[in-house]
Amino acid sequence: MTTRIALLLTTVAVGAADAALLDTRYWEAGHLEAIRAGRLADDPAVTASLESLRREADDALRDGPYTVVDKAIVPPSGDKHDYLSFSRYWWPNPDTPDGLPYIRRDGEVNRKLLANGDRVRIGRMYDDFEALALAAYLINEQVYAPKAVETLRTWFLDPATRMNPNLNFAQGVPGKAAGRAPGIIDTRHFIRVIEGVALLESIGRIEPAEVMALRAWFDEFLTWLLESELGRKERAAANNHGFWFAAQAARIAVFVGKPDVAAELIEETLDRRMAEGFEADGSQPEELKRTQSLHYSLFSLSALTSLARLAEGSDISADVWSHVTPNGASVRAAMDFAAPFAAKPGEWTHPQIKRFKVSDRQSMLFYLAASRLDEPAYLDHLDLSDKRFQGRHLAPLMFSRPDSARQ
Repeated sequence: MTTRIALLLTTVAVGAADAALLDTRYWEAGHLEAIRAGRLADDPAVTASLESLRREADDALRDGPYTVVDKAIVPPSGDKHDYLSFSRYWWPNPDTPDGLPYIRRDGEVNRKLLANGDRVRIGRMYDDFEALALAAYLINEQVYAPKAVETLRTWFLDPATRMNPNLNFAQGVPGKAAGRAPGIIDTRHFIRVIEGVALLESIGRIEPAEVMALRAWFDEFLTWLLESELGRKERAAANNHGFWFAAQAARIAVFVGKPDVAAELIEETLDRRMAEGFEADGSQPEELKRTQSLHYSLFSLSALTSLARLAEGSDISADVWSHVTPNGASVRAAMDFAAPFAAKPGEWTHPQIKRFKVSDRQSMLFYLAASRLDEPAYLDHLDLSDKRFQGRHLAPLMFSRPDSARQ
């Protein structure tokens, strides 16, 4: 038996022995447990979110499961099991007969190009699995858990439909590159997948052997992230891409039993990424260059706060929330710089070519930062903001408010 497999088996055995424990590292376990136990049944925000969750999970029962092999385009490798996507801001070149190479128009989404490959498909998988796993834990495990597990099997485990654990062809640009380092951001929501696995484990609705297989898949994927040329380039990125690389790779590392790798990524963030990406006043120069600079400022913060939440774990125990870099940068300063403008985007003085509206995913940043920094004003900004929740608002299920019980 190899050392790697022995480690995975040991990790799974420990997880099976502690099956009743909820070991989420981004979502607040104590808050989720309180909702499951009915202790927050009189909280209107939680009640409304549970109704939203039920609708989402019921829809997910009818959809999917999704697989990379369903795409019409074959990747350059000739293997449909390889993930394939195209970059969203690239358009045909008007100065060449064939439109190649494509040119970049930052902030302008080429939806026709984006629809090719697997990017839309993986997004649907994330949303469906998240809703199903949450609904299994919070509403009815017998109804929703089987479809949640089927979703995992189809995307990650079934030899006929599984994704290969690499992103060699993510966010390609016609005429320029078959795959690019920025494409690694496509899988940032593997964080949500791993959190959902923790929910299913805690209620005994996924077999230990399947968790072991998932850990093996993610272990291979982590190796690709850390050792491939594209992964090394993304890890070094100074903007939101570097933060999201660290957030997803660290969460995967904890999942596969490598907290030392997670600790290294967190240390890099404290020592380098925060100082490179943030100023003492909370501004993020790389994000302020973008044509949707308010969106990207908050997007980058979502990655950093996800990493800060992970760093609270006993096997890492680093305090990202209160860390101040030598140049004076901090999470609080960055939140104070950008968060108020969610409620008053018209007063944002930096480029923002589209009117800013808060998505459900972005609202999680406000909930988490408000709780961890004990700053209810962030939720006030959220409450006053224009929103694009589109009927899906799950943040109140995942994170407590500052005046609620915390994990």
